[in-house]
Amino acid sequence: MGQHALSDEQIVEAFATLEKFKTKQEAADHLGISRGAFANRIRVGTSRGYSPDHDMSHMSPEGFAVKGVSTLYGPEGELKAQWVKSTRDSERQQEAIEAAVASFKDDMPVAAPKTAPTDNIADVLTVYPVGDHHFGMLAWHEETGGEDYDIKIAETLLCSAMAYLVEGAPKSKECAILILGDFLHYDGLEPVTPASRNLLDADSRFPQVVRAAMRSIRYMVGEALHKHDTVKLILEIGNHDPSSTIMLMEMFFMHFENEPRVIVDRSPRNCHVIEFGKNLIATHHGDKIKMDKLPLVLADDFDEVWGRTKHRVVHTGHIHHDHIKEHPGMRTESHGILAPKDAYAAKGGWRAKQSMKAIYYHRTHGEVGRNMVKPEMLK
Repeated sequence: MGQHALSDEQIVEAFATLEKFKTKQEAADHLGISRGAFANRIRVGTSRGYSPDHDMSHMSPEGFAVKGVSTLYGPEGELKAQWVKSTRDSERQQEAIEAAVASFKDDMPVAAPKTAPTDNIADVLTVYPVGDHHFGMLAWHEETGGEDYDIKIAETLLCSAMAYLVEGAPKSKECAILILGDFLHYDGLEPVTPASRNLLDADSRFPQVVRAAMRSIRYMVGEALHKHDTVKLILEIGNHDPSSTIMLMEMFFMHFENEPRVIVDRSPRNCHVIEFGKNLIATHHGDKIKMDKLPLVLADDFDEVWGRTKHRVVHTGHIHHDHIKEHPGMRTESHGILAPKDAYAAKGGWRAKQSMKAIYYHRTHGEVGRNMVKPEMLK
């Protein structure tokens, strides 16, 4: 795990001490820290643009690294103006993610095995698709014309919807929770999309967002274990949360390592497949491969499973509304979301009904039923 963040005072103190002593070892001894710790303070300060000997006396914000400094001097050599260019510090970004994971060390010990229910149906698989939930998104009803949304509302809404759907589901031996990507609204210290760096309306701090997301996944799996013998957990990588999704799948893989009833798919591929009798049930976020190309891609990548199955479907998110299309050999289905529209969607004219579903597949006959819950049903 990454080390605790250094304060500005510790960094300034290290530079001031170095001026008084001949070597870093002497300066470290004076401060009562190791030479390595002292050298790290100097390194972090330098990366953030602090170097008093070069008239660089202001540090960039935590999480940013200085990539260039332009200084304007007057005719007498006096400092007139200074421009500092900074960029995100990838190492500090990684430390922030590790700190969020570390915060769960006491709250999320390795799960102990639980006793499975009895008399469950072996020929039915219950699937719980979770559309883009955008933990960390902020929506204000006066601005959007819709509902308010923050991390507390997001957690309550998702957990309540899962409890509702589990209660109404058949007692199938097997189930799958399919998190279809963009589970988190942003992917680090800055509330921006990773690729395009578009500014997002964000609620709270990143570690708090991670905590809410992890609590919700743990709750959903726990609810499913009360009803089903086994739970398969798939987390698709979205365009809003590529790094966070990898972290979540690895965390839950370790969390449930001693619970044989929970299977966490830790593959970082952008398509995943479940084979259940004559069913091929695939997942993809929906942002990289167009919907009409998915059947051929899945037929090529999972040809053996394709050949053994008759009923094939791929579940996707990304577009935030329900859409089903029949293709030769496979159905593609995108899912709506529980989250309301944010300001970007409201101003851009994007509208979608809010919902979450449970879908039931028979081992031989394919889909045989589904249930839907809407936010207003949970109030």
